[in-house]
Amino acid sequence: MAFVEGSEARLHYVQHGRGPDIVWVSGGGGLAADWHPYQIPFFEREFRNTTFDNRGIGRTECEVPMPWPIESFARDAAEVIEAVCDPPVAIVGLSLGGKPTLGLAEVDAAEPGAAPLAIPAGGFAQVGRAGTAALVAAVLEAVGDDPGVLHELYAGSGTFTRHLAARAGAPVFACDGDPAAVARGRRNAPAATWSARPPTTSPDTVVLDPPREGADRAHLEAASRARRRIVYVSCDPQTLGRDARHLKAHGFRLTSAVALDLMPQTFHVEVVSTFERP
Repeated sequence: MAFVEGSEARLHYVQHGRGPDIVWVSGGGGLAADWHPYQIPFFEREFRNTTFDNRGIGRTECEVPMPWPIESFARDAAEVIEAVCDPPVAIVGLSLGGKPTLGLAEVDAAEPGAAPLAIPAGGFAQVGRAGTAALVAAVLEAVGDDPGVLHELYAGSGTFTRHLAARAGAPVFACDGDPAAVARGRRNAPAATWSARPPTTSPDTVVLDPPREGADRAHLEAASRARRRIVYVSCDPQTLGRDARHLKAHGFRLTSAVALDLMPQTFHVEVVSTFERP
């Protein structure tokens, strides 16, 4: 049996397979053996998989009395990761129970060679730097070299805005309904004009990247004011199809759609669609 001597617990762990490291962290009363019938057989041919008994169950020993805050479970997971993974190991963030519990206040999530993109552990970012680079490239190709006056809706922390403001050669207006995201966007892409609501004017080009439920009516109406082109970044083809009908009813024609498999072995797909006025 193998153990990690943590700061508060002696953590029993099990490993299967060889290759790059995956550490499986369960919520609540997870045992190291619980993962094997389900996830591990799909990964052990190409990865070294580590599972461990949470404190309070299995062979893991903890002398600190209950109750244990979620930060204690996060610390256990971090100590297992640091002990069993091949170096170098850097834990930039860890979320348990849907809450950021460990890590840096902000992480630079920018793609290689790009302007910084500071995002906190609880903020939204793409799945990795390579995925961000692929998505940015697809959006910039769809926008073109001369987008004119550009509005970006659901701009987040400025993932695309950094590049759009440098390329447009004309004003870029970015908006997001999250005040914290707008504050980060102003730091990440200071050349753009930021606000919490969509502009009421008519731009040449609109870029929008709504959440999985798609764009709401206010943002669709704002996008429909584009004089030339709309670039719609979608993470759900179903809501993209719904919103495409709205854009078609407002005189736009779908001219291209590029699918990106940013999360392999899942059903998720990103689609960058271009709509043009005839």
